[in-house]
Amino acid sequence: MAEEKAFLEFGEREAQILAARDVGKLSTMQKQRLAENGLISPLVFMLQTQDYESVEAALFALLNLAFGSERNKLRIAQSGAIPAILKILQWRNESLLELALAALLILSSCSGNKPEIASSGAVQLLIQLLPSEFLKWAATRVLVEAVDGTGPCKEHAVGILVQICRSCRDRYRGMILREGAMPGLLQLSVDGSRQAREKAKALLFLLRDCSHGGSSRVKQSKRVLFEEVMRQIDGGGRAGTSIQLVEEMIAKLRT
Repeated sequence: MAEEKAFLEFGEREAQILAARDVGKLSTMQKQRLAENGLISPLVFMLQTQDYESVEAALFALLNLAFGSERNKLRIAQSGAIPAILKILQWRNESLLELALAALLILSSCSGNKPEIASSGAVQLLIQLLPSEFLKWAATRVLVEAVDGTGPCKEHAVGILVQICRSCRDRYRGMILREGAMPGLLQLSVDGSRQAREKAKALLFLLRDCSHGGSSRVKQSKRVLFEEVMRQIDGGGRAGTSIQLVEEMIAKLRT
């Protein structure tokens, strides 16, 4: 195992590529031990070489280290992988694009990495570069999860979601709602900063259901309460009343 780390740090190009590829052959315990001993940094350095084979081997190795290990996902992000992955996405190389996206998504599955990913410009880049519905859904999912993160992260994520929803409300409204954005948005509309509250309210207005078609009694009950909350927001209702209604709405949405 020490050989892999030595080759990655000091070996020639071919030796580095072979060592990176060999990471996938190691046991879970061996991977963890190597990660603890500094294997991740030379792999992240390989991402910055602009050499296709080196980048491909490094991405595969990092994916192998990240699978099933929250600690390694954090280590990979802390070693500077996220900016390096974003640069790879901008190359528009089809094969590397899929690997880089997979790496970004697996890193985003760790809650500790979500604030950095949400504030890095990753989602805007994905929307700009990748037109497929799956990738837009993936980007939206990362943002919705970030709505439950730290204050600045929440505000940034909601601001981008507003842009996404405005670009095509009919397409993205349901997508955002299905990912569970409402509780975090309602909470932010009450206890966020002034700018965060404004952004949350803007997105809430975009997410309103203007249809009155048939639905289950539970859905109708939630809709009635949501409309009451929105009327309070529209009319600048008393803070105490608004907070109480929001708390009721959040409780209902989470049941």
